[in-house]
Amino acid sequence: MATADLDSVIALLKRVGSGAEVLSQSYTFGTITQSKENEKQIGELRKAKLIRLGNDANQYRLNADLKRMLNRLLKQQTHYRSQTAMGDLVNQAQEYADDYQYSLLNGFDDDADYYFDALEDLLFDARDSIERSIESMAYAISNQFGFVSSISAKVRENERALKYSQNLLTELSQINPEHFYAWFDWACPNEFARNISNFIRWYQQILGRIRHLIERMSESLFRLRKQEKQASQLKAMARMLRKRADYQIPENLYQHQLLPQALKITPALTNQAWVDLKQENIAVPLTKIVHRLRKLSQDFTKLDRQRGSVEDLQQITIEAVPDWVNDEIENYLEAAIIESGQQGQLWALQYWQHNQQKWLHQHQQELPAKLWLELIFAYYCKLSPRLQQSFRMELEEQQVCQTNNNFTFSDLNFTLAS
Repeated sequence: MATADLDSVIALLKRVGSGAEVLSQSYTFGTITQSKENEKQIGELRKAKLIRLGNDANQYRLNADLKRMLNRLLKQQTHYRSQTAMGDLVNQAQEYADDYQYSLLNGFDDDADYYFDALEDLLFDARDSIERSIESMAYAISNQFGFVSSISAKVRENERALKYSQNLLTELSQINPEHFYAWFDWACPNEFARNISNFIRWYQQILGRIRHLIERMSESLFRLRKQEKQASQLKAMARMLRKRADYQIPENLYQHQLLPQALKITPALTNQAWVDLKQENIAVPLTKIVHRLRKLSQDFTKLDRQRGSVEDLQQITIEAVPDWVNDEIENYLEAAIIESGQQGQLWALQYWQHNQQKWLHQHQQELPAKLWLELIFAYYCKLSPRLQQSFRMELEEQQVCQTNNNFTFSDLNFTLAS
């Protein structure tokens, strides 16, 4: 870049900084009206082509390119469609690459620099355009298309974005980036080859990002359509309720004569943020409460804690009490397995009836039949999955009345799984 171009860029950025207030007002409110205070700044900005004349006299608007750039930077960009046609871009880049090769090999260094800058700007503009489009669509998905308010509009915007991203993926997939390597298949400078190879690497990565974006858009469209359906159902219910007079509740319903006394309600209470001391029925109990609180605050004294120490701790060994019910459950499972090996069956109630008198004599405890069955079933549920698979449990069950998938069991039996 020449020194004159560098000076022009510096002067333009300084002009943008000096007119920041005028530019911000025209961007925020759409237009700005010329007055004596900002007449000089508007003249300089108009000379720099940063603002242009609006529809009315003395009204100015931002330049479209500047407004588009601010929309992108401030995440206000809603136009995600890229105007880049990849087929035309590849053809134009091919022409720049051929012209650069011809100029460099024939000693036209100035022409070679021009074509190199043109090719570099073209590739980076294409990258920025597609990247900006993808970022705008990703922001729209995360924001649930917040630039429109109604659900139906959100669904339409999501459908358009999904269709555009699918067409973009189809367009980009038709171009093989491996053909770009032919552009520097000669003794070219490293900087030229680096730009082409970086573009190829980016091109291969962008396809995966677009596929992921399409998946997110499909999920977002499913959610929005579900919300739209629910909203339409609620609107239909609201219209139906408005047409039915029996669903309308009047405000003075509590005063209706035909309303039962149990359903009558009192009108809304009038609450205040302070205590009205003019009411005698409130002043007397309030005074008692205040006096009581004052006495509590005056009589409060801090008590010293009593301290002590525990000496001569004796270690007492507590013997473990065996769980005879758990042992009987294990004995029953063992007996049931042995019986099944002899082509027989031993049901839980049968084992309970045979040993009930023995339990009562040995342990002085009576075990109900229902509790016995529930304890066996709980013991089976606590086994590991591997042990549960080794058993086959049979239940005598019956369906609970007025249910379709609830059962109660009256007896159970265990055998080895085959």
